Amino acid sequence: MKKYTRVKLSCLIVFILIVNVDAGAQRWRTERHALVIDAGINHFMGDLGGGGKDAAHFLGVRDLDFASTRPVISARYRFRIIETVAAKAGFTWAMLSADDKYSASSGRKSRNLSFTSNLWQFSLHGEYYFVKEKLNPRYSFTTLHSIRHLSAYAFTGFSVFAFNPKAI
Repeated sequence: MKKYTRVKLSCLIVFILIVNVDAGAQRWRTERHALVIDAGINHFMGDLGGGGKDAAHFLGVRDLDFASTRPVISARYRFRIIETVAAKAGFTWAMLSADDKYSASSGRKSRNLSFTSNLWQFSLHGEYYFVKEKLNPRYSFTTLHSIRHLSAYAFTGFSVFAFNPKAI
């Protein structure tokens, strides 16, 4: 009786191991659909508005106009066609704004220009995973062991956007 129970237990363990390995190999089928929703902020970096100085320095960071910070909302849907190929569509709405009255630069203040605009963007991309996604990826930049958990892909596609700036 004990031998029969051990055989059943051994068969059960082997079956569970086989099913788990197979389920991991076909994970992409169960995770074909992905929906991502983002929210954030943006700044207009152009010739209108700006901070207290002209943008003649590294990346214009001191020229950020925090009074003109506006929201961004984005949603994307990805469908995995096969294990290494996916298609992704996305929609983004952003509000842009800039105003010379917030600048400490006397030249910009005397110019007194401003605008605001809604920006809509639609994108459609194809993705090709040339380094397969790993199960339970964990990224740690403190060790080089994490490199084996990285996945990589290339994408191509197009985006279309529209905006209509208006003076404020």
